[in-house]
Amino acid sequence: MTAIIIVDSHPIVREGIKAILITAGFTVPSEAGSLEQALPALKSTSCDAILFEISGVGAGLDVLKHIKSEFRRIPVLVLSNLPEEEYGPRALAASAAGYLCKSCRPETLIAALHQVLRGGRYVSPLVGERLAFGSQTWRRSAQDLLSPREYEVLCRIGYGEAVSDIATELNLSVKTISTYRARLLDKLELRNNAELIRYVIRNDLAATDQKHVLRQKTVLAQRAATSAKAASPQSTTATP
Repeated sequence: MTAIIIVDSHPIVREGIKAILITAGFTVPSEAGSLEQALPALKSTSCDAILFEISGVGAGLDVLKHIKSEFRRIPVLVLSNLPEEEYGPRALAASAAGYLCKSCRPETLIAALHQVLRGGRYVSPLVGERLAFGSQTWRRSAQDLLSPREYEVLCRIGYGEAVSDIATELNLSVKTISTYRARLLDKLELRNNAELIRYVIRNDLAATDQKHVLRQKTVLAQRAATSAKAASPQSTTATP
């Protein structure tokens, strides 16, 4: 029987997916909440495909690349709540065999698995339209120029995190995050944090991280107001 390993951070989601797969005739020899937890099974268990969750900006694509570098012959089908039109092409570019939204129907999941197990790629109509007709939008979009880590730093700066906080959250040095920030300014042809924030707002990038949506809206509004105030001409009183 065809064996699928599930990697998803939510136990209840894993159980639901597992039930769907078993009903469809697959086996699930292992499931895990992260790649680190899944590695022993991936190295010791025969596996035909991996169902892998991407739940946050940037880092998930880095992990996907790591999986493909270590397990080249195993197709990885990505499951995510992130916007399909934005992350579908990015996941495929990172060597995923397909990209599915978690809102999809069970039969769509099974069809996608059969497609990647045959050696093909699963591309939804929405992602297919982007790939076929959207070269002027996603392929040349500024964020497509960024590495996954640069993209994550961009979004975090955009919804109000300080460089020191980003460094702590990502377990990197402040100098490293400052280097990423400098690259962002250069690649996006922007001048400062205020313009980075406006870029994130204008392109609706910050809303992709589901855990921070509400906090982002508040912080973005505050930062945008502060940036606008700082940019406005200051009235001066002429001296005689």
